Amino acid sequence: MQKPIIKSVDIKKTGRFWSVSTDKHKPVAVVLYKRGALAVQELLQQLAGIAPAESPKSTKTAKPSKAAKKPRAKTPTKKAAPEKAAPSVAEAVDAAVTAAVAENVPPA
Repeated sequence: MQKPIIKSVDIKKTGRFWSVSTDKHKPVAVVLYKRGALAVQELLQQLAGIAPAESPKSTKTAKPSKAAKKPRAKTPTKKAAPEKAAPSVAEAVDAAVTAAVAENVPPA
């Protein structure tokens, strides 16, 4: 049996399938999963005596998920209690005098 003359084996995503093709884009197989395409590519490379090429870790482009497309429902947030205004100097003095009179202590 004669070895096939193959110089390169490539995989490419076409639609929802993965296609495995040899040099000059001659199709060899169409598979559903990337793992299967990688297995076919590796087998063809072994049969042809080609050193396996380093494949990219991920050929999938980042697409927003369905959850990312939907607007998030706003969760009710607790409203902060309104801050009390700091007492004025006059109010503070009046409070100190009133407390001192109530205790019969001479004001300072």
